[in-house]
Amino acid sequence: MSRVWVTSSVFSRGRARYIALILGFIALVIGNNTAWAEPFSCDWLKNTESSSIMVGGSYGFEFGWSYARIHSNEVDQEQEQNSGPAILARVGFSSRYELRLAWEGYQWYSVEEPNLDVNHKNGPGDGDIALKAFLFPGENFVPEMACLIRLPLRSGEKNHVRPEYNPTLMFCASWTLGRAFTVTGNIGTTFISLQDESYRSDSITYLNNSLALTYRMQDWLDLFAELYSDVPASSKDHSHTYAGLGWTYRFHERWLGSLYAGTALTEDDCDLLLRMSLAIWLG
Repeated sequence: MSRVWVTSSVFSRGRARYIALILGFIALVIGNNTAWAEPFSCDWLKNTESSSIMVGGSYGFEFGWSYARIHSNEVDQEQEQNSGPAILARVGFSSRYELRLAWEGYQWYSVEEPNLDVNHKNGPGDGDIALKAFLFPGENFVPEMACLIRLPLRSGEKNHVRPEYNPTLMFCASWTLGRAFTVTGNIGTTFISLQDESYRSDSITYLNNSLALTYRMQDWLDLFAELYSDVPASSKDHSHTYAGLGWTYRFHERWLGSLYAGTALTEDDCDLLLRMSLAIWLG
């Protein structure tokens, strides 16, 4: 995704990080001891995290490919990115906690500008490590809740300027509406640092929020739509909003295949995003 970066104060950024991480730690400690028992869900494909976890003794893998096209009217530039195979490994080590290791996959970038040769920038992407905790089950109008803390692993080859993603804290909620509909919502924060070509450091705090509606047409087929946005803490930057549609096909109770297509609703952002994934539940 294309982002515009602004500078925030060191004090405000540091205080926000500490508050967010303390809230996340409290949530991880006081969560309910009963894990969600619904079937395995695919979290890599969508921007909206589910509230489910892998329970102790089970593990799963998600493999994915993505394509993004970004056209910037401001600088008359078009970017294309292919990534794959992305890998997300999920391991449940208790009734409440799930450990995650992820890798973006190999990245193929191309940047096209008028009267210039196409610039290609390729290399392996970054990874991250995360802990997801089940907080409590849903009942009546109370949603089912989970919490996710993600830390980046700066392992990729950086042959061009890219942002450094610092710790992310995310709360995930799910409501079941009847037998066919599920509403999932996320709210969280991401702290981002960026060093430009002149080695000047900028940073920004984003409020991430998303809402997804899933409709189960059959036991083996789900359709979903989502709305996702990044809202910056500083009013100097503009928010980024995206919408997407997709479906999930259950080949087996332990095998899920998914397709996704999305676009930005704001200018100079990703105007086309395509993803496909395969999720396997083991254990």
